[in-house]
Amino acid sequence: MRLLFLNCFAQQRLQLGSLRCGFSVAVPWERANCLSAICPFLFLRSNFSARFFRLSATHRAVFQRQNALQQAASFTNILQRLYKTAFLLYNVPMKVILASQSPRRKELLAKIVSNFSVVPSSCAEISAQSDPKLYVCELATQKATDVWQRNTDALVIGSDTVVELNGVILGKPKNEANATEMLRNLSGKTHNVHTGVCILCGKNKHEFVQTTAVTFRKLSEEEISQYVQSGAPLDKAGAYGIQDCGFVESFVGSYDNVVGFPTEQVAKIIEKYKG
Repeated sequence: MRLLFLNCFAQQRLQLGSLRCGFSVAVPWERANCLSAICPFLFLRSNFSARFFRLSATHRAVFQRQNALQQAASFTNILQRLYKTAFLLYNVPMKVILASQSPRRKELLAKIVSNFSVVPSSCAEISAQSDPKLYVCELATQKATDVWQRNTDALVIGSDTVVELNGVILGKPKNEANATEMLRNLSGKTHNVHTGVCILCGKNKHEFVQTTAVTFRKLSEEEISQYVQSGAPLDKAGAYGIQDCGFVESFVGSYDNVVGFPTEQVAKIIEKYKG
């Protein structure tokens, strides 16, 4: 990146009314126009290597009788604040992509990111892992990688969720009969919901798995049948959604994680990349 250097040494001059100081501040060339617009009294010349301010002989004589270090520190602080303001106005918001077509993940991400786009992954989403945590982590990475390869300038988020009951992975049901079987098995028991997340940004990669323990109350056949016939379980891991089933007696951990996206942990990682 090309830089402009605002240099004011003892032998150079400064026109600012009554101040003269010694400092050197690096300013990105692309943001120089923004800086000059905010601070019109800074008369930047066309020379890329330096910018000088004029100071009259009278002001120079007055300045020599003042505390040079104090004045220099004061003016440097002012310029640094102006530069930060210029940076904020110039800075382009980070591009964020959710590598999932899940409407629930889209709603949850909107809680922590105001502007993002959805680009569903086209990968096969196949894993030979039998451990549920490794399973969701691998699938989340596959989704994020597939989308990031086509959008290398963005922060891409991939995620996958499964329900685990006694070591057995319960994904999305294949049909209504399969959904009914899953709900019968979950009835009156405690199971784990694992969500794996992979975040790719440039050369950086963040992977983690979050787990929430969920306990179902005892379900009647009628409740299971009505819920399955509504069609709600067919696109959800474990054949239920904590937000719409009414089956959950208690849970320990993140509620959003059970819905399908651990917003708390994701927000902490995204915060590191904010300009």
